[in-house]
Amino acid sequence: MASDGREKQLKSFINAVLKKNNDSIEFIEIIENKLISGEIKGRKNCILDLRSVSSDGRHFIVEVQRQNQYHFKKRSLLYLAREYSNSAKKGGLEDLNSHILINILDFNFCKDDLPNRKFNIRSETDECLYSDYLTIYNINIPAFRKLKEKDLKNPLHRWIIFFDKKSTKKNYR
Repeated sequence: MASDGREKQLKSFINAVLKKNNDSIEFIEIIENKLISGEIKGRKNCILDLRSVSSDGRHFIVEVQRQNQYHFKKRSLLYLAREYSNSAKKGGLEDLNSHILINILDFNFCKDDLPNRKFNIRSETDECLYSDYLTIYNINIPAFRKLKEKDLKNPLHRWIIFFDKKSTKKNYR
């Protein structure tokens, strides 16, 4: 899904993730360069699994994490923040667009076993949205496995089954 010629599949996956929020994209371009430069001496470069931009200017990063490696949350935030800051053009904050990180996780992230979770920057006290310019979606495969009812008509459910290395036809009839 991360190479030229796979835009249709990527668009389908992203739309399946966004559907819960009645959102969608019409066109997606895959960015071949997956490197986010550290640019400052001593800072590490980041290599992303997939970078893309939609026709409306939103940037999408897709990362696959098989295990909860050391500093997973910090690394996710770093990828998103660095990609966001690197997209700012000199002298023009008005041109900054939304950046969305989609993590496909093969480990439990939160306690309540939701297979699809969206994170934004919100106030703790009254749920006031500070910004929707930085969004993280976590697709939790183990939580999906625990669902009693899998909806094969739901595009996101079909994508999770596709990504799940442990899936078999027997599991999802």
